[in-house]
Amino acid sequence: YREEIAEKNSQSFINPYDLNGNVNADITLKGTNLSNLKLKAKAFGKVWTDKYDVISNKDIKPFNVTLIGDLGAAKGNFLLDDFNFSLLSLVAPIPSAIDGYFGLKGEYSFANRSPEVKAELVIEDTKIDNRSIVLDDGGILLKEDYLQLDIALRDESSVNPVELSGVYPLNNSSPIDLKVESHGDGLAFLTGLSKGNVSWISGTADLSLIVRGTPATPAANGFVVLKNSDLLFQNKEVKNLNSTIVFDFNRVEVQELKAKIGANSFINSKGAISLFDSQLIESKPLFFSVDKTRIKTEFTDMNVSSNIFVRGSILKPQLAGEVSISEGSISAKRSKNSAKTSSGSSQESKLKKDRRLPEQVWNQNEPLVLFIQDENAPASRMVSGGFPGGFGSITFDNLKLILGPSLRLLSQPLASFETNGFLFLNGAFDETLNVSGVIKLVSGYVNLFTTTFNIDQNEPNVAVFVPSMGLVP
Repeated sequence: YREEIAEKNSQSFINPYDLNGNVNADITLKGTNLSNLKLKAKAFGKVWTDKYDVISNKDIKPFNVTLIGDLGAAKGNFLLDDFNFSLLSLVAPIPSAIDGYFGLKGEYSFANRSPEVKAELVIEDTKIDNRSIVLDDGGILLKEDYLQLDIALRDESSVNPVELSGVYPLNNSSPIDLKVESHGDGLAFLTGLSKGNVSWISGTADLSLIVRGTPATPAANGFVVLKNSDLLFQNKEVKNLNSTIVFDFNRVEVQELKAKIGANSFINSKGAISLFDSQLIESKPLFFSVDKTRIKTEFTDMNVSSNIFVRGSILKPQLAGEVSISEGSISAKRSKNSAKTSSGSSQESKLKKDRRLPEQVWNQNEPLVLFIQDENAPASRMVSGGFPGGFGSITFDNLKLILGPSLRLLSQPLASFETNGFLFLNGAFDETLNVSGVIKLVSGYVNLFTTTFNIDQNEPNVAVFVPSMGLVP
């Protein structure tokens, strides 16, 4: 019975099992008969969703709902206030960088059995990655089977808003008629969706986009033009970004994209890609080239050059070409969670006593196997679990990854290797990724107990990747 109910709820517009919270309500009905019955309802409490990990009872403030209506005349007014944005994750993918509260206030009518709701969208304490957001206009009209929108949104420090206006149908066969427009610095706040990876410094961005078609088969026409824009991408300066991008029904054409990255590197792009249809083949696919860009993160410090072709669609891109990584280092990711409970520590100590490491039982007559070639081994599961979520729609088509020269792979204090070689990537960017190729270990060492084993440079020391062995060489 539970399985059947859970399955039905999972197919609903909102699964009630994804909600948590408490609600209190006061409801008053007055009138001598149904034709002159008056309703006054007030509700308050806290509601959140377990799908949004960062939100809990203590993190949000209580909501308020007021509904006043004439049931006989089938009309009235309403106020919905202080609902956390995380609740929208029940019906659409909402970036975790968006925080704050939203509400609606307006009036409704169900005369002639044709619903009509006139409402004003309200936001409060809304931020996108610490950028305060202001709603200049929030008009929403629900009538029959369509929504009419008139919304203007901007960063608190920006002069120009992003404007969304027009009609969006509530069924898949009726026509869309929407317009999105922004000029100057209006799009700057959208960089907050990158969680600090991209920051807008200066420049202008002009966007004019008309969306037509139907919800089942949408089409877009318009353009985005970036002029003399400066950005910070992972604390690296991107200067003089100039680009012209044209939306042509169901495809996007990059007519020009040029920028300077750091002191000596450049990025160029040109070509076209489908918006939605992954089967559409472009005669000149979208192409990106980057020349010796220094990438510094918590785990990397290296030069990256690339010549990448992007096919498929914007929603499901397929990457081919070459990426070169050299002159630097890549460090293995290590857990930062050092806190242990007393029971956890004792269990861990017991496991250490019971576990026999390969080098502890090595008879020194046969080669010592340090890396277990098993896709179900803990090492394989660790590598598979390291993939970032949300990138499963990206696939690779024999993308060649060239490693070296002067590239060092580190796992301190266990091992350090200088490498060169190549890998081919195929399939989805998740734990099912197929990797093949050979990496030569030019020099390096492995630490076992108090002894350091150095690589014999006269021998062909290599790490071989084959798809059948999973992600561990």
